[in-house]
Amino acid sequence: MRRGAPFPLSMSISLVLAACAGPQVATNESATPRPQFRVEAPVERVTHDAFLEESFAVQADGAHLLVTRADSRQEVPAPWNRKPGFRYLGQDMHLFQRQIVHMDVFGRDPRVLAAQPSMDPEVSSNNDDFWYTQINTSGLHVLRGRLSVPNAQATVLKTADGKVFAQPALAPDGQKLAVTVLDLGTRVSWVATCTPKGEDLKLLAQGSTPRWSPDGQWLVFDRRLVAQSSDDDDKNIYQIQRIAVKGGEAETLVRGPGSNNAPEFSPDGKSLVFRSNRDGHFHLYQLDLASQVVQAVTQGPSDEHHPAFGRDGWLYFVSNAGGSVDIWRAKVQ
Repeated sequence: MRRGAPFPLSMSISLVLAACAGPQVATNESATPRPQFRVEAPVERVTHDAFLEESFAVQADGAHLLVTRADSRQEVPAPWNRKPGFRYLGQDMHLFQRQIVHMDVFGRDPRVLAAQPSMDPEVSSNNDDFWYTQINTSGLHVLRGRLSVPNAQATVLKTADGKVFAQPALAPDGQKLAVTVLDLGTRVSWVATCTPKGEDLKLLAQGSTPRWSPDGQWLVFDRRLVAQSSDDDDKNIYQIQRIAVKGGEAETLVRGPGSNNAPEFSPDGKSLVFRSNRDGHFHLYQLDLASQVVQAVTQGPSDEHHPAFGRDGWLYFVSNAGGSVDIWRAKVQ
């Protein structure tokens, strides 16, 4: 089922390259500022706790989430700092403690599925199998687990030859995974497909954060512009592209202004929702694929990330509007 788009790969695997946020603080919910929408829409806060909510997946039952939960109060050295071949962006890194947690869409009854450090969950339509990225001393790997069988994880794609794997996305028919493959030496990332067991890996185009179209024929993704690249990810510029799963040339859908990334198809496949900092804040925008018209979805002083649609029509996303980094959802047109 669809999930909240992670940050571009360099941010998804570390977030330490982004600004660090302090511990969450409880507030009076009735007085809490809310994300602002260009067109007024019902909006609800899903989570509010002492953690930073990051990438997440909405289960097909529409009632549960798989959430990457980071603890900014606990920071540890990245396990590959001791491995010269895995020094990401040429520097030592520190990571927030992370876990993947199962909860209902109101943030209740959290249950740890994968011990830290783990992130980027994806769940199948059978509401049992799930995939995620795991960090350990040898790099980044894609693993598979089952909601019904605790600790039943199996490695799908394992780091090798200086290449790491992250951001698994399951095709609508469940027959393929799309993943990001990152070469830590060249810093070049690729969008690729493989079987759900990690077989038949096929590189399609340079980029990261792949997402499937509802008909399974296309992948959208973001690509960093090499000419603008920087070790500080906040200074990088991303554009959104798509490519046919059967292969061919990638097509650019969204260029500037600003950096545009984390695309997500609408349930009907007629538009994309993505994040952009074209107005100075990271807000959500929508691209109509037929007309190529881009319109703002959110606005105001907060920042929004990780858009994802549930089958119930709600748009889920992460926002710092309430003074903490939480998952929200809204009914948008």
